[in-house]
Order: sequence, then structure tokens, then C-alpha cells
Amino acid sequence: LASIHNGLRLGLPDEDDRMPYQDFKDSCNWVDKHYSFINPPNNTLAEVLQLWQISLTQKGSKVFVLDPYSKVNWEGENEHQFIRRMLNELGEFACRNRVTVFVVAHPRKMEFQPGKQGGRPMESGSRSRCSGRAEARQPCCGSSEYRVTDCLPRQ
Repeated sequence: LASIHNGLRLGLPDEDDRMPYQDFKDSCNWVDKHYSFINPPNNTLAEVLQLWQISLTQKGSKVFVLDPYSKVNWEGENEHQFIRRMLNELGEFACRNRVTVFVVAHPRKMEFQPGKQGGRPMESGSRSRCSGRAEARQPCCGSSEYRVTDCLPRQ
């Protein structure tokens, strides 16, 4: 994030184009001011939403990123039930608070499977390789794909 903020590379100590230390400190201060990172003790969805609500209330946060969603503890439910419930609760949080929520799902690594797809490696970005992908297209907030604008008054 420091590199994105100031456009300079972190680099190695002996590299000429390395980010100067003061620029690094300034960028870290900017990141601390504009980003919050949470680490819920049990990684439950309820804990994530509770910490997000605190961030919203105390800091006025408007954008929330769940990355990766697969780290959220879904013990006691099957994966598809959990994903459906999670997407509904995240959508309700976004609608109720008029914020944006991004859910990041990392696809599995590329696999080489001789005889399948002509013996070529499967694409890592293939949508079908992402666990729980089908649940993400289930209705939420009244549409087939959730958008925060669905919850805002029409002008």
C-alpha cells in the first residue's frame, strides 16, 4: 500500500530506485489513517460484522473488504449454506449502512490434468475453480447480483 500511495518501489537496500525511508514512513502514516485491518479472534462472520460496525461508527469507514472469505469460520453449516447466509448478511450490512462490501474469493492454483482440456493446464482464473462460486449468483437484496446501488433510493 505504501508503494501504491507514493508510486515508489520498496526495493532492496542496495537498489538505487528504492523508496527513501521518510517517504516510507509518510506512506505508512497515510495507510494507518485510511485503512483498518481487523483480526477477529475466532474468524466468525458475526465477529467480522461486529468489528466492521465499530469501524463504521468510530472511523466512518465506507468500504469493507473480506479477503479471503474462505478464512471465515463456517463450522456447523455446510459450505453452500454458509456462503448463502454470509452473502445475505453482508448484503444486509451494506444496505443498512449504505456502504460497499467487497468479497474476495481466491481461485485454486493451476492444475495440470492430462486428458482434460487437451492436456493443458487449467486456467487459475476459471470461474468454475472458485469454491462456492454458484452461491455468489443467488438472489440478494432483490437482484441476481448484489450491488449497493440496489438499496439506494432511485433519483
